[in-house]
Amino acid sequence: MRAGVSPAQPWLSTFHSLCARLLRREAAAAGLPRDFAIYDDDDQLAAVKLAMTKLQIEDDSLTPRNVLSRISYAKNHGQTAEQLRAQAFDQDGRRTADISGRTKNSCYDSKALDFDDLLLRSARLLRESTATREKWQAGFQYIHVDEYQDTNRVQYDLMRLLTGPKQNLCVVGARSIDLPLARPQTFPSS
Repeated sequence: MRAGVSPAQPWLSTFHSLCARLLRREAAAAGLPRDFAIYDDDDQLAAVKLAMTKLQIEDDSLTPRNVLSRISYAKNHGQTAEQLRAQAFDQDGRRTADISGRTKNSCYDSKALDFDDLLLRSARLLRESTATREKWQAGFQYIHVDEYQDTNRVQYDLMRLLTGPKQNLCVVGARSIDLPLARPQTFPSS
């Protein structure tokens, strides 16, 4: 039984729900409290505004919503605040990186993760902990991803980490994206 669901029954989940479940069950291995909070969009925006206030950033061209969007984009591409800063080519980029670092610290102090962090922390845990990765890989015989065209780099990494050596992955999407699958599969003729 997995989460009260018979192995014969499919387990339907969003990436974020799966990651929240994984991190709560593997909280000790992930270095998190089991009762961590999950920041929604309003919480994230409040954290960005607080960080901007603490950093004394008052610039009409750098709105909290814009900063949050930039931070989320970076996280969805697997970038840390440090990488974001290293790749910044202007003052707004450096400020965004500084705000990202502050919001990360704020989340840590509040024992909270935002939606992007759910994905990042899960991927990192599965990459770094062989025991955790193998345990979760054993729980899935097949993985099916709908709306594949909407997956980001971190979600792709999660799929790859969860499928493991079996690579029993089926994706459905409206258009192709530039993320290679492991190898083309051939099926025997009937």
